[in-house]
Amino acid sequence: MRINMKLEKKIYHIYPEYAEEILLHISNHDEQGLKRVSRAWINQKDCHLDGNGATLVFHGDIIPFYLKNCEKVLLENFTICYAEQIYTQAVVRKTGSRYMEIEIDAEHNPWEIRNGRCCFLCDGKWQELSEWLEWDTEKKAPAAGIRDVYLKNETQDGIEVTFTALSENLLGVEMKGDDVFPEGSKAGNTLVMRHHLRTHPAIYVCDSKNVTLRNISITDSRGMGFLAERTENILLDQVRVQPPENSERIYSITADATHFVYCSGKIEIRNCLFENQMDDAVNIHGIYLRIREVLGDSSVIVQWVHPMQKGVLFGKAGDIVGIVDHTTMLTTDQCRIETIEVYNRDFAKITLDHMPEEIGKGDALENLTYIPDVEIVGCAIRSNRARGILVTSGGHVVLRSNLFQNAGAAILIEGDANYWFESGATKDLIVEQNTFRECCYVKAWGQAVIQVSPGVMKSAGEQRYHRRLTIRENRFVRNAGQLLKTDGIREIYFKDNHVEWQREKKTDIVIDKWAQRYEHDKEIPFAPILEELKNAAKGENEQEYEVYLRFLQSLVPYLYQHYELHHFPQHVAVNTMEDLKWKTRECEKLYGVKGIFVPDWFEGFFQMKRFTLGRLQFERWQTPKDYPLPETERREEVPYVINVHIPEAGPLDYMECKAAYREAAAFFKKYFGMEKIFFYCDSWLLTPAHEEILPEQSNVLQFMRDYQIYHWEADEKGHDLWRIFGKEDCSNAAELPENTSLQKAYKKWLLDGNYSGCGKGAML
Repeated sequence: MRINMKLEKKIYHIYPEYAEEILLHISNHDEQGLKRVSRAWINQKDCHLDGNGATLVFHGDIIPFYLKNCEKVLLENFTICYAEQIYTQAVVRKTGSRYMEIEIDAEHNPWEIRNGRCCFLCDGKWQELSEWLEWDTEKKAPAAGIRDVYLKNETQDGIEVTFTALSENLLGVEMKGDDVFPEGSKAGNTLVMRHHLRTHPAIYVCDSKNVTLRNISITDSRGMGFLAERTENILLDQVRVQPPENSERIYSITADATHFVYCSGKIEIRNCLFENQMDDAVNIHGIYLRIREVLGDSSVIVQWVHPMQKGVLFGKAGDIVGIVDHTTMLTTDQCRIETIEVYNRDFAKITLDHMPEEIGKGDALENLTYIPDVEIVGCAIRSNRARGILVTSGGHVVLRSNLFQNAGAAILIEGDANYWFESGATKDLIVEQNTFRECCYVKAWGQAVIQVSPGVMKSAGEQRYHRRLTIRENRFVRNAGQLLKTDGIREIYFKDNHVEWQREKKTDIVIDKWAQRYEHDKEIPFAPILEELKNAAKGENEQEYEVYLRFLQSLVPYLYQHYELHHFPQHVAVNTMEDLKWKTRECEKLYGVKGIFVPDWFEGFFQMKRFTLGRLQFERWQTPKDYPLPETERREEVPYVINVHIPEAGPLDYMECKAAYREAAAFFKKYFGMEKIFFYCDSWLLTPAHEEILPEQSNVLQFMRDYQIYHWEADEKGHDLWRIFGKEDCSNAAELPENTSLQKAYKKWLLDGNYSGCGKGAML
């Protein structure tokens, strides 16, 4: 049936009293159940609504537009807003570490303290304050140095406070226990106080095809601005999410501007503005279902785990699903759904066309039938809470010519089967010709401007969850956070980008200077740079280890460029830079600081002389004079050996080490022309006494036995004991920890009057 409507250009008021009520399970919203819907289009084809500039004002909890099983839909030329605000906007008048005074306009936002809780009158009901966020009043953006403040109640963990009504318009808040307010809290900030769940998206589309939104403004919603589930081919053109014009309201809608779950075909977002919303601008993903039971008839019982995904339709018979190892996040097999029987919003039984061998309780199912291509072009994303674009889609994804100016990560690529259960390993993501300006200044919402961080619990060797990320011809301007952070991705290409670092401190100026030089010349002098950074950190009263980390992070994008120019594999660059993570963990363990205490160690990495290949690190090394070559080899014909380093990157799995040696041999033959491959290692791991100290199944013992140890020296001062015991001072053996079998064995060895040491070994 064709629907073709054109509205008069005027203001329409829509109320929920006589609205249709439909049972809905809406992804990424707080409540699942009966929802009142203003306009429900179901099983319709060729639907067109031309708002002609009309303003649609909605009252109460109601979904303005709901489309299901529709095809060829065009909505255009109107504004969606709500008459009543479900969040209260206030002003911070006084603040300290544990006390705050908040001014609330009681005439427009009636409030009172009930049973020790702060409550607000909204839609004729008293609603309890659950959380708040501070905004910079002048910039009209989330304030620097803040975080979401969650209040403890029956349904969520959080801080405990005491509320005091100081006057009709003044509320006093005092922390209980050891909690403190964020460092960025200050008088004059605008406070957005939340007391309503995200329940009703403005436009909700599911199981539809060829849906277009054009020239639509959304200034309010009680959930997402636009939400699509299992919909094929979506175009958003000139869709604006922003606060009302000429309004003092600092926020726009209450959640994500746009959200896409298990869509297919192509998602196009063009010339849109997403501004001041209370969550991300774009989020594209699928849903993992956890396998609760494996049955004997090629069937599994699956569970919707995250409360915001309960009951969301997973798929249908004939769909292709992937079996996902929840620890590595890798797909181990693919099957076809024969039948799906939904028990309730928590559990369903799915029968597969065959039972995979590698399937177990706790693993996940992913529907691979719904994987969209994505193109986001010419959009502005600014001044919102949280992140910019979250995209986990296995299709071809292009983000081009957009402006990012948001407090968290501009682009976040995740995926996990342990918390949010949002699926979609990316295959090919291109980020080009965008501008990233003043992003990532609230660390709670991202560690880098572009961040890849899937929820991988266990390494799978050379395999990675995400495949390829290309970052080219972008402009990065005065961003506060790390430029790029990548885990769990196979290939990264960083080319022809322009970076302007923040220059608020002398240390930033030094970092900027040397980063720009490294962009053009990989041979930068590490020793004087580190000394300059140390002095600059002292002058700015900064922790030098943290400054070293920022400096090394600033070089990473250019290292990827140098790898590309030298035709080294990009996955090797990514793996190599993981040593920043391992060394940061060591620093935090030893000194309680997230930084780098051995910055000179990284010179070999950034000069492309040392490489991470699999579990180990390798570099070409001039053959030591005492290296015991086989009698068949002439020393002058073996000028180099391959020096082996062992990063503290988890268990020293023997088979992973074997694979690393094979990869290293192939790498140095191909890129360095080494025909004769001999490995050399100088490490505490090569201590002959390990045969006495360690149990037969020890990883260290297996590693050591691959080498001919030709020299060993005792170390009375125990320089390497910190690697075993995780503490800087290991002089008193009696006080050393015994948390691992290695620690227990070594402690006993030391207490018996023996020393640690360091051995040199040859692998012939």
